[in-house]
Parts: sequence; C-alpha cells; structure tokens
Amino acid sequence: MSGLRLAAACLIALSLLAACGQQAPTATNPESAETAPPQSQIRQQDASAPSEETTPAPGQPELEALAGRWVSDDDPRAGMIITGDQLEMTYNGDILSTDHLDVVETCGAATAAKNIPLIKTTSEDDEALCYSVLEASDTKLVLSYLARGNTLSYSRAGQAQ
Repeated sequence: MSGLRLAAACLIALSLLAACGQQAPTATNPESAETAPPQSQIRQQDASAPSEETTPAPGQPELEALAGRWVSDDDPRAGMIITGDQLEMTYNGDILSTDHLDVVETCGAATAAKNIPLIKTTSEDDEALCYSVLEASDTKLVLSYLARGNTLSYSRAGQAQ
C-alpha cells in the first residue's frame, strides 16, 4: 500500500473514531506514536471488496452531482475534492491522494440498486475501493464503504456542520 493510500486509510480511520465518539491516539513526539495496524487490518477482504471485474455505469451523470469540495461531518479537517473523474482526499488542506473516480453498476460482488449507485475509486497503483452512495444532494454526501459497511458523511464545503 503506498504512503498516500495509507494516509488516506488513516484519515478514514480518524473519521470513524470521531463518528463513534472516540478520540484518536495522541503522541507528543513522533517516536512515541502508535504504529499503523497491519494492512490486513486496514482493509479486510470480503465478498463486498472490489475484484478485478467492474462494470461501468452508462453515462455517469452522477459524477457531475458529486463535484465539489466536501468536508467530513466527523472531522472538519478531513475532506475530499471531486473534479470530473478525479477524487482528491485532503487533510488539514493537504492533498493525501488523488484517485480516479467512476460510477459503476458492479464492483466486486456488489451490484448497484435502483436508487443506490456505486462509486469506485482507483489509486495510481490500481488499488480499488468501492462505496455505495446512500445520499447525494447539493449539501450532503453520505457513502458506505462496502468492504466494512461503515458510513462516511460529508457536507459541501461552506455548509459543513
């Protein structure tokens, strides 16, 4: 896993901790910081994890609706910027990773439902992650990370809660 993808995974973990009402571990110096969990704990492989096979959604009009700057409802320092088919994960204003974004009909074992589209992010090293879009409006974006089933909630920048 590349350093940028690991940083993005850590960002998601921090958002999850905040959503559960827990604080992230703190360290006063870098040498006393906890080490990252093994990759096997960061990304559990299961039936909903992406495989090599994905089917693109026709037309992808949903990408236009997702475009813009989004701020995590759990951690206002965490966010993402969606421009066209590019997804930039950010933290404290720094870009952690830039991934390719697609709206797809299938991703791994998951198939898009009528009102619940799927999106797939692909890193430069071809690592793919799948999400279902639970809510997408002018002000709110709620995603479910399919490999774990956790919910990530974002508000459009300038309207963050």
